[in-house]
Amino acid sequence: MRTRQEEASFETLIAFIGDHARTMRFQSRHYPKVGSLTSFNRLDLSSADLETIPEEIGLLTHLQELDLTGNKLEFLPESMASLVSLKSLKLGGNSLELLPDCFERMHHLEEMNLSCNKLERLPKSLGSCQRLRVLRLFDNKLETLPAEIGNLKDLEVLDAHDNKLESLPPEIGNLSSLRHLSLFDNKLAALPDTIGSLHTLQELSLFDNALTSLPESIGKLTGLLSLRVSGNKLTTLPKSLGNLSELMALKLHRNALTELPDTLGSLNNLTELRLEKNSLTTLPDTLAQLDHLSLLNLKGNPFKSLPEILTGLTGLTTLRVDSSPLNASSDAVRVVASQCR
Repeated sequence: MRTRQEEASFETLIAFIGDHARTMRFQSRHYPKVGSLTSFNRLDLSSADLETIPEEIGLLTHLQELDLTGNKLEFLPESMASLVSLKSLKLGGNSLELLPDCFERMHHLEEMNLSCNKLERLPKSLGSCQRLRVLRLFDNKLETLPAEIGNLKDLEVLDAHDNKLESLPPEIGNLSSLRHLSLFDNKLAALPDTIGSLHTLQELSLFDNALTSLPESIGKLTGLLSLRVSGNKLTTLPKSLGNLSELMALKLHRNALTELPDTLGSLNNLTELRLEKNSLTTLPDTLAQLDHLSLLNLKGNPFKSLPEILTGLTGLTTLRVDSSPLNASSDAVRVVASQCR
């Protein structure tokens, strides 16, 4: 038997939901009365021009999906901690600067979108969401990630691009299920050696940061298919890159590379290699072994002539080079031009 105060809280929540909700799913086919309010499965309050969420939201203890995307929320009620059945929480496109430490009991959460807010830090309790598979944090003001993020052993997608991250916690290497890691448009100057422990990683996007080097441990990411590190301050590359035998796309443009390691010739599955806008004057002979390479961009490098090893790239269909400094009569120019027609 509920008290009058409890009944009033339920009535307040029903009125709020009735005014703003786009969709509601219930275990029953009928619009719920106060007594069956906790049967909500899904609640869509996206783009409802909301500035606040009532504390009574915590009464929806059976809620599995909550969408608050595209509102004007600056904070969330502490009662969010009671939404222990949530599997999906979407908070993107608001004005959140701080999150309550409310995730400690959200053990069923699988997807969370916090993108396009004003968050400067994340609560440590986020590490309690150990079933989380997708975490979107892009377009915020995050300067660090909590060490507790390493507890998310089921995480497959971590997107934290367009923040202010200057470093990563070593614990990021504990994300043993991670497949996609997007960290571009940050201020990263270095990567922890533990990055090499992400053995399930397939895509790593690090472009437009401040990286001056890559750790040797990056060569342990043997399942990697795409590596994008353009727009950094790299002058050299680790030889261990040659161990990335599954790599198909390697994007190194807009750096300060003066040479490439011979080991890149071991990238047997590479189809795309972008090297434009570096300081390269030559290429290693081993690149001729890249039988599957179809696109090579060398524009914006101080080559005096087109490297002769290009004649061995029989699969090349797209070659981009600067014409003016090259020796147009060389065999390399004629052969590669013929291949790329």
